[in-house]
Amino acid sequence: MGCEASPNGVTLQFFDASGGDLSRSVSGKYAKLYSKHRPVQHGHTNQLLGSQDWLTDILVADSDAKLKAMTPTCNCIDQTSACSMDVSLQWDVGNNGEAHEDCLSIAFGTPKGGAFVVDKIYILPAGTVMANGHKLWHDWVRQADLLLNLAQAHASTKSQSLNKPKSPKKPKSAKKPSQAEEKK
Repeated sequence: MGCEASPNGVTLQFFDASGGDLSRSVSGKYAKLYSKHRPVQHGHTNQLLGSQDWLTDILVADSDAKLKAMTPTCNCIDQTSACSMDVSLQWDVGNNGEAHEDCLSIAFGTPKGGAFVVDKIYILPAGTVMANGHKLWHDWVRQADLLLNLAQAHASTKSQSLNKPKSPKKPKSAKKPSQAEEKK
């Protein structure tokens, strides 16, 4: 269970460090998200740290060729978290492209099957301190909790299907003699 980029693309919405909307966004039809297991307090649900896997790379482009030309810093896990710190961002749309390091990100989207399909990501600059009282704190906590709850629900559903009693096997029906056997 984790985030993956929507097949319809991803929109990046930029904010300042305090959470003020900069009224600047970038959308690309082609996107890829990568992550690694959270290197600190793995397994604990500390809201300040976000989810269990940290997003390392957000890549957004307006063509598959441009997306493939981008090199992620880490491509350990394809499905990733909804909230992360220290994110590397690369985008190339139209004649404009930028790269930023150590961003903070909050992803939004729709649960679908075993994934959370992301279509929008809030991007905050390096140096952003996410804590209670920040303008986007509630989004941060909600998205971190959402993915944790979805992962637990997915694991529970999977566990329940594995633990369901098997239906008793129906007895094999007696075979009718073939016409060749009947003629004997």
